[in-house]
Amino acid sequence: MSGNAECAWALRHDMVEVSRSFARKLGLADDLTSREVIEKLQDVPSDQFALGMLERTNPASAVERAVGPCYDNDFLPEVRC
Repeated sequence: MSGNAECAWALRHDMVEVSRSFARKLGLADDLTSREVIEKLQDVPSDQFALGMLERTNPASAVERAVGPCYDNDFLPEVRC
């Protein structure tokens, strides 16, 4: 995957909420832990997973994705000025 932090999909501050909403659309329960959601998502057929990502009622929001890179300081160290 390529791009930069200025891409519309690059950084999301609401990734947990968006991911939970995506999981609900695929039929996963709200009371699952993050690890359980990941495990269940691995069982979702790829075509169903992809279609779930493309379902948008507003074409302007098509660039918003529930899946994408997440900056969490584990890979990129925090820069202090």
